[in-house]
Amino acid sequence: FLRSTVTKGRMKTWDFNGVVPSNIETAITNVIHRTAMGVDADPVPILFGGIQCALSDYTGAQISSDLSDVLFGTPKLVLSEVNLGVLDEKSVNVAVHGHNPLLSDLMVDVAREMTDVAKKAGAERFNIVGVCCTGNEILMRKGIPIASNVLAQELVLMSGLVDAMVLDYQCFLPSLVTLSKCVHTRMISTEEVARLVGDTHIEVVPERAKEAAKEILTMAADAYKRRGKVTKLPDVKPRRTVAGFSVEQMKHLFAAKNPDDPFQHLVDNIQNGNVRGLALFAGCKSMRTKDNEDVLIIARELLKKDVLVLTTGCNAIELARAGYMDPAMVKELAGEGLQSFLSDLAKAASVKDGLPCVWHIGSCVDNPRYANLATEVANRLGADIDKIPFVAAAPEAMHEKAVSIGTWCVTMGFPVHVGTINYLYGSSLVTEVLENTARDVYGGYFIFETDPLEAAKRLYSAIEYRRWRIDLTDPEMERASHHDAQVGPISKERLFKMAVEGSIIATGYADVLLSHALRKHGPDKKVEFPETGYQLPSLFAWLGKDCTRLGDLPALLGEARSKIVEAATFEAAVASGEATMIAAEIVEALKYIDNPTPYEGTMYCGFVPDRVLRQLGIAFVDDTIPGAAVFVGRASDTKKLAAMIRDCQNKGMLIIATYDIIKQLKDENVAMGLERMLYPVGEFTQAIHGLNFAIRAALSFGGVQKGDRQGLINYLSKRPKVFVLQLGPLDHIKVAAEFAVMFNGSPTITDQDVEPIPDKYVVQKNMEEMISTAIEVRGCRIKLGAVDLPVAYGPAFEGETIRRPDMHVEAGGPSKTIAFELLRMRPAEEVTDGRINFIGKDVDELPEGSSTHLGILVKVYGKNMQKDFESVLERRIHQFANFAEGFWHTGQRNLLWVRLSKTAVKAGLRLRHIGDILVTKMKQEFGAIVTKIEVTVITDEAELRKHMDDAKLAYAERDARIADLVDEKVDTFYTCTLCQTFAPGHVCIVTPERLGLCGAINWLDAKASFQIAPTGPNNPVLKGDTIDEVKGQWTGVNEAVKAKTQGRLQKFSAYTMVEDPMTSCGCFECIVAVSPDLQGVVVVNREFSGMTPLGMTFSTLAGSVGGGVQTPGFIGVGRKYLSSRKFISADGGFLRIVWMPKDLKESMREELTKRAEEVGVPDFVSKIADETVARTPEELSSWMVEVNHPAMNMESMIK
Repeated sequence: FLRSTVTKGRMKTWDFNGVVPSNIETAITNVIHRTAMGVDADPVPILFGGIQCALSDYTGAQISSDLSDVLFGTPKLVLSEVNLGVLDEKSVNVAVHGHNPLLSDLMVDVAREMTDVAKKAGAERFNIVGVCCTGNEILMRKGIPIASNVLAQELVLMSGLVDAMVLDYQCFLPSLVTLSKCVHTRMISTEEVARLVGDTHIEVVPERAKEAAKEILTMAADAYKRRGKVTKLPDVKPRRTVAGFSVEQMKHLFAAKNPDDPFQHLVDNIQNGNVRGLALFAGCKSMRTKDNEDVLIIARELLKKDVLVLTTGCNAIELARAGYMDPAMVKELAGEGLQSFLSDLAKAASVKDGLPCVWHIGSCVDNPRYANLATEVANRLGADIDKIPFVAAAPEAMHEKAVSIGTWCVTMGFPVHVGTINYLYGSSLVTEVLENTARDVYGGYFIFETDPLEAAKRLYSAIEYRRWRIDLTDPEMERASHHDAQVGPISKERLFKMAVEGSIIATGYADVLLSHALRKHGPDKKVEFPETGYQLPSLFAWLGKDCTRLGDLPALLGEARSKIVEAATFEAAVASGEATMIAAEIVEALKYIDNPTPYEGTMYCGFVPDRVLRQLGIAFVDDTIPGAAVFVGRASDTKKLAAMIRDCQNKGMLIIATYDIIKQLKDENVAMGLERMLYPVGEFTQAIHGLNFAIRAALSFGGVQKGDRQGLINYLSKRPKVFVLQLGPLDHIKVAAEFAVMFNGSPTITDQDVEPIPDKYVVQKNMEEMISTAIEVRGCRIKLGAVDLPVAYGPAFEGETIRRPDMHVEAGGPSKTIAFELLRMRPAEEVTDGRINFIGKDVDELPEGSSTHLGILVKVYGKNMQKDFESVLERRIHQFANFAEGFWHTGQRNLLWVRLSKTAVKAGLRLRHIGDILVTKMKQEFGAIVTKIEVTVITDEAELRKHMDDAKLAYAERDARIADLVDEKVDTFYTCTLCQTFAPGHVCIVTPERLGLCGAINWLDAKASFQIAPTGPNNPVLKGDTIDEVKGQWTGVNEAVKAKTQGRLQKFSAYTMVEDPMTSCGCFECIVAVSPDLQGVVVVNREFSGMTPLGMTFSTLAGSVGGGVQTPGFIGVGRKYLSSRKFISADGGFLRIVWMPKDLKESMREELTKRAEEVGVPDFVSKIADETVARTPEELSSWMVEVNHPAMNMESMIK
């Protein structure tokens, strides 16, 4: 039943959180039991446990509301009156009070039949009036007037006009009996469970209900005869009231505007802004509120901002009594948009006197009508209920059921204002859960605020915030209305307490979810993040325990919870950070059970796969990426936020975005994604995906072993250089998460009023200075120099793809236009330093979507420049050009394909800027060998053709030199220790026929690098005497390996992978591993996320191969090494390859085919299996037999 009343998204949220009640009775019994003395003492499970009871209340109310409509009729528009003035001196006044319509509805009908009884008593008629929700029931169905809500029930009695007050249950005051002694009124109770001392009890049962009604009315008529002096009431005229707005009635009204889809009319007006949102006013009236005005003040403030108000219960009566349900008051109360919506609707539906701006939807039991309407709207907006601009208010909540109603409203996804529940304020933790954690989990949350004007601002802020989140509100309008709770300065002690309480909340919530998951799936259910070899990385690394099953997690979570100490100290706060880290990782891991893409269709990316980390590896280690900036919260100025992002990108920073910052960046048209080094990981516990990304760097590149806590501390304090930028208000979970980052060695810089902790929690209120402050605090070394461009520039854009619809112009590629690049060294007198020549038309002269010819000619001079370095520098054009946002460059030489995006061209980017980029970057990167540079960019075809022959000749000369460049013809190799900052035990030996395993450094690159920086990562190694020519061992190389790894390695074989193979740091493009039958090798590239015939994914293999450890039978390599003549030549070489992913095989088909022809097996590539034909060892063996793979005839690789 519950599933039929809400959105699928809401039900999914409730299912995940384990709050769907099995039945109403069990849910109520459980909450009563767990709140008994000595039972549940953990605040978070007990609070979230109460949600089951609240949803049971919602279900019961929904059933009751539906059954009432079946039994007594679905409410339709009725005109009536409300106020004490509805009491009539000439009538027998019978006040029905409570919440049960069974007797009151019948009594209205019976009273009409017994008019003669009233007349015999001297009255004109029976006048039935309502009090509280029994009054609401008969108002909306039969137009019976209401005298009072709960607050004024004593005044009704003391008027002396009420001849009988008939009570069913709830909300009648014990004082009524005492007061009744002062008047003639008969106090009549009708329910066994709701009695007052001195009442007259006439129990109503179905079989004699009509007789009971007659008996009660007769007693009232008798009392009328004894009516004495009537208290003079204030001159309060009844207020005209339109009621009866059931969901069915609303649908009927909307059908007048849209008969095919009635509710779409409301959605249309929400979208166009006539109706900014809807607000439910529910709950009680309280004697604690000042002047009985809170409800009216809040409603008035919202109405004038075009918020349609729906109302139930005692608040409905209060609003009606003040005239808010009188159509004549609309112009006085409502904003122009809401007025337009109501007048158009009334006219279309032929409602003669108009519609009010506050819609009466029923009694307390009818609050589910609001949720039903929200579901209709949410489904049409394509959003869940927690995203739409619906809020709720119970300014004077008093009754326990109001707490329950408020709770299910929060769970439904509504922000709920409560003004009088003061007994919660004793615990900052409880208040935090209800005000903030509930929002993170369910979307709805409580707003505890006693000031009605402040409450109105926060409710309206919530409406506009939600409109903004679903793109219905302009960001500027949302910022103008945004209103956070006022918070004073935060001392260090308070900050520490927030961290500790945040960890209690996080671990408590994780425990609730984990327990539910275990009940649902059992302990053997597999739990993992996708595409990683590190299980749940934070647990794997810091706790040193395997965690692949749900059953592994309770002990690990318990270990984390045991570290929480409720003390306001720095040490306790940092310890709580670890607990929060573990809890957040468990919560996120549970989302991936049975769903590898839980954030699909959202703005968030969630877990970042290992392959992304490894793709960044070389940039991390050479400081191209100098640090990682984690943006948390919400920026006060989105323009400054965008500028901060650009600043980070121009400095080469990796960026992780969380919370509202993600939407703010989207508004500023800042592109995000895994390919852009700007990862929108998500909100709440999703922020852990930024932290475990850094932790995996230590495991992948640093060789830190699981459980090596000191090793992690030492490593993460140095790399990667992470820092948190906390923008906007803090909450306990954010602070706890920031202390989790601090536990991992990284600081937080905030713009909030917080007492700073030097170098740990730093305050910088000027957004424009936050990045520089962070760089100083974290000690980041910025390598990337500034390039004067109209767009951002940095490694974030190297993976950017420009699709045809986004393209302004392209050159080369499918367009078949001429496109090539050529860099040549020239004498000094032929190079004008810094000069940029442009020949032809630039993009501002070319139509959108067109193609052009393109030539990039670079002349360089330097006294240390060598001919061999031309190709090295020329290949860097690709990277330097791709760093520009909106500039896409692929290929090299005369196989170029270049695109510029529409956005970049509109921002001012031109092809001429290639010259600015190359002049700047060549000087920055190669200043030791290049002192002068001149760039010519050509788009004119005739001019371009003049240079083509020279270019082809230059390419041919280079190919001839490279073809002759083999290991045997040189006496010097080069080391590459670039990755030793990440993996101290690793060193690459780069030879002419074996490039670095990252794929970025070949022998010529290393040679040029040494010329540029003799003390850098690439140093010459004299081969020395040959130890083993076949395996590739030399005395000089072994001595260098030993020295460069501080003795960790003693020797190294260049041509075999089964004896003393080269180590790996984690940056490798591919892993080569001996096949299960030992006959061949399996190759898997980092982009492939599937399973291999080894029974392991790339990520799992990488965990064994990386870290600078020699692992016989496994090596990490650059993909070009696969087609090298020296590829594991001592083990059988190229023909040992038996399996590789299809995408890798296709991308390298030309090189692989050429090598196959060289070894005399021209069809060899077709014999290499891939995932389409073999996923298991057995399938691989069968394939090898089927195709007669050459490896079948070789000796076993390992003897």
